[in-house]
Formats: sequence, C-alpha cells, structure tokens
Amino acid sequence: METCATLGMLEDGHAQTLQSAGLDYYNHNLDSAPDFYGDITTTRDYQDRLDTLARVRSASVKVCCGGIVGIVGMGETRCQRD
Repeated sequence: METCATLGMLEDGHAQTLQSAGLDYYNHNLDSAPDFYGDITTTRDYQDRLDTLARVRSASVKVCCGGIVGIVGMGETRCQRD
C-alpha cells in the first residue's frame, strides 16, 4: 500500500518528518498560472507553492501536482492555461 497526503503549505523540516513517517506521495496543486496566481489568492504567492514542492522533492517524497483548468478555467487567458 502507498500513502498520499494533501496537507497544504509545508515549512522547513515538515516534508522530512512526513517522509520519516512513511509518506510516499504528497499532493500539492499549483492552482493557476504564475502571472494569474495573485488573482486567485492573496494569502500566499506562487513561489510559496513552488517552495513546498521543492521541500517535498528534497525529502525524497514523490509529488502529485495539478492545476484547476477547464474549458472556462478560473479566468485565465487561453495562453496562461497552455
């Protein structure tokens, strides 16, 4: 059996703790294109998301990552969704 968790933003040491506890996969969505991200949320920035993914990778935990993209999307331009 493999384990997967979605726990939001991670600070230094959190991913290593999860890896030590046996976590196999960490799911963390990017939500949108970098230049549109500020229109989606103001509580963090896109780099915070990338930093969390880097922490997960550096702890040797596999990453599952996605975005919210559809025909209409969240207001991004077609170019931002590609």
